[in-house]
Amino acid sequence: MKKVCIMLMSLASALGAAAQDVHEQEASISGRILDISGNPYPAQVRVFQIAIREGFSELHLTCVTNTGQEGGFECPNLSGGRFIVQILSLRRWGKLIKKAHDAAAGTIPESIFYPGVTDLEQATPISLRNNEAGWAEVRFADSPAVEVTGTLTDHAPSASLMLKAESGGLTLPTGINPRYDSSTGRFVISNVPAGHYQLTANWLVSQEERHTTLPLVVDATPVDHLALSAIPDVEVRGQLPTLPSGVTISQLLLLSADGSIRDLNTSVIGGAFNFGLVPAGEYILSLPLGQQVYVDAVSVGGRNGSSRFTIAPGQDAVNLELEVKGPSLPIRGSVKEWEGSAVSAEVIAQSEDSGAIYKVTTDKQRNFSFAGVKPGEYRLFAWPGVDTIEYRNPLILRKYNNDSTEVRVDQGRIGSAIELSPIEKER
Repeated sequence: MKKVCIMLMSLASALGAAAQDVHEQEASISGRILDISGNPYPAQVRVFQIAIREGFSELHLTCVTNTGQEGGFECPNLSGGRFIVQILSLRRWGKLIKKAHDAAAGTIPESIFYPGVTDLEQATPISLRNNEAGWAEVRFADSPAVEVTGTLTDHAPSASLMLKAESGGLTLPTGINPRYDSSTGRFVISNVPAGHYQLTANWLVSQEERHTTLPLVVDATPVDHLALSAIPDVEVRGQLPTLPSGVTISQLLLLSADGSIRDLNTSVIGGAFNFGLVPAGEYILSLPLGQQVYVDAVSVGGRNGSSRFTIAPGQDAVNLELEVKGPSLPIRGSVKEWEGSAVSAEVIAQSEDSGAIYKVTTDKQRNFSFAGVKPGEYRLFAWPGVDTIEYRNPLILRKYNNDSTEVRVDQGRIGSAIELSPIEKER
């Protein structure tokens, strides 16, 4: 029995040490929410972590808390990373809410972002490592606000409208509720402060679901006469041409040229493929890495093909005609040594011709290989770590052009190895 007690005590000590180690690795954000005079202001604080998955950024809600009597708040138990802090006014639900006779004269906004701005695009992310504590003091103040009005063209009996703050594809609800008149289709959104927004609408017509998204920028001038109409998706399908002997293609990738939607993939069965319903826009059709051939051009409706193609709204379906060539060629190389804890690096290859983007991860010896790509000019980037950069956003990737390496892939350079310098500074 004595031995059992000793074992239990040892186990408890080990668990306590592990719990202490986990606690020491945690980050936290605390702060105060005040009014313009420096008095505590009742608010709900929401902390979102910026996560990157396959080159796209996402906002994950990690903490929701209300301020205390002194206006303070605390969000503990966070992992290291970058965070957006949103503050929602609690006075809007009570008698303390300020009613402005003239919206342009200003009103307390429904929500603001650290360090005290109404525009998500101007929000300052808080960067924390494990063991670090961040401080965020924000003051609520009257802000110029305007009215946004318009019409839903279908005059649906009911519609769900939502105004979201927007920045680089990231969106957050604003807490501002649009008012909709089903008899006229007219909507009114009051007290909208300056910022970048997405107005979304969902409704039913004859049991058919319809939707639309309208980006808009609000400044000091009222926004009127907006028209919300359904944006139908388009069915995208096609048939592969006759392939060289021994070559098979089982999957195709559809890449959004501007990074506005995530990559789509579909299986190829009997030479036919169908991506289903796809939003209108500009796209790149590609094969997964490792294929013996590559897509050289895409034609839509018989029109002359190029590396990029456009799917126009209002079409029931489009048939894609592919021109496939080969052989595809490899890109090989290594990344120079870097400081830090990352054991691998993320290497991005962007085609100068089509804009297509490919990603591989180095091994522990910092070597990388793109199994096969279309011949042509490429721009290569390397970042220590994995899921560290929003590379599918063309605006983000362009910031690092001066730190990239330009290479040409052709038959005469198959054996050439490339050495890349890691990009360590985030912009």
